[in-house]
Amino acid sequence: MSGAKRVREEAGGGAAGSEGGRGAEGKAALAASPFASLSHDDVLLALSVTVQTLCRLERTSEAGVASARAVCAAWAARLPLEDDAEGRLEQVRRAAAQALERAERVALEAPQQLLVVATRATGLCRDTWRCVPPGLCAADADRVRRGHPIWPHIIDARYGKWKATRLWWAAYRGKLARVRELCGWGADVEAAVNSGATSLLIASNECHLDVVRELLARGVNIDAAMSGGATSLLIASENGHLVVVRELLARGANIEAAANDGYTSLIIASQEGHLAVVRELLARGANTEAAMNDGATSLIIASQEGHLDVVRELLARGANIEAATDNGATSLYVASQKGHLAVVRELLAYGANIEAAIDNGFTSLFVASQEGHLAVVCELLARGANAEAATDDGCTPLIIASYFGHVEVVRAMLDAGADKRHVMNDGRTTTSLAGTLEGAPAGSRVVILALLAAAL
Repeated sequence: MSGAKRVREEAGGGAAGSEGGRGAEGKAALAASPFASLSHDDVLLALSVTVQTLCRLERTSEAGVASARAVCAAWAARLPLEDDAEGRLEQVRRAAAQALERAERVALEAPQQLLVVATRATGLCRDTWRCVPPGLCAADADRVRRGHPIWPHIIDARYGKWKATRLWWAAYRGKLARVRELCGWGADVEAAVNSGATSLLIASNECHLDVVRELLARGVNIDAAMSGGATSLLIASENGHLVVVRELLARGANIEAAANDGYTSLIIASQEGHLAVVRELLARGANTEAAMNDGATSLIIASQEGHLDVVRELLARGANIEAATDNGATSLYVASQKGHLAVVRELLAYGANIEAAIDNGFTSLFVASQEGHLAVVCELLARGANAEAATDDGCTPLIIASYFGHVEVVRAMLDAGADKRHVMNDGRTTTSLAGTLEGAPAGSRVVILALLAAAL
């Protein structure tokens, strides 16, 4: 095949046909294009000016809306003055409101116009530019197109409520073929929405494994993080997407990368109860003692959420059972606070310190009594918890249960021999506080007083 014939075919024309060798399909493509009469440079210039103008308009319109709102608020707050002309203040207020309406309309229309132009330009790039000017082969057209400064504006134009690029939306929807096509056109694989989520992060969030693999093959930053510090691995771990977690780890994702609040992939997987993900992370060497900003470890979080299988797995891997938050809360404490009986039993079986207290002296028994978790209270008492352990202000588990109106807990504490005559530092007693908390069960005070009177 001659060079001229190959060029014509790649440019959209057939191997046969009249008028310079162009086939019927090639002529139809040119006739259908609104840009067919323009030169290649004319098309580039027109699109470049339009897109750049709209981009500039979009950047400035938000500031205009904010300014107009401030003006409206100022006039709305201004009180009438004696020397104001009659009706002048309301007239100015209406004018300010009209200006705000115009600014909001511009702010709304600019991105929509940009999307329309960019969409048309993308279609032009794909269909028409291969025929303009005549004789330009597809490969040359691609090189010219991608090397022109307008192309990033077109391919990476943002739209939708999250101001996302075409690649981001394709990754979000799991459109692998579209992702490949856009990456082939040179789309920015690191482009992120306002929250900082990249295409890789949103694909990991949605468990689109093929898209994740494609983006990784394109060299995307595997540890790119959102504004809150969450990475793709952390997000996949949070959602329990084991296959994505494995892929990211295999590609070298930082297993200890933490969000701004200290969450690691292991901590978030433990919180959500994703046992398979927890096991995978532990097998890859995740640090069981990594802690959040408040000191909470994976074991503490799993205990708090009542995920017994995760608690068992972490304990089997050597997690520190006495690790505590900044205020002293251990895994046993938070499990007792939330009423997770099975977790409490598991922690006690592993030798958790039953008398460990937080900074103000609250023990596991105290907080379980306060929250009215009868089964946990009975378990702790059966395991030898000190029923007389008092807080810094002298309050005991019996007193706090009485104050909250937890009748059955009071009964259990009295059966265990708790001292009903204990006096707090300020002189208050179990009797004086019985059922007095606002919102305590109706009639609880009467029943508790009767229990106290009957107790030895």
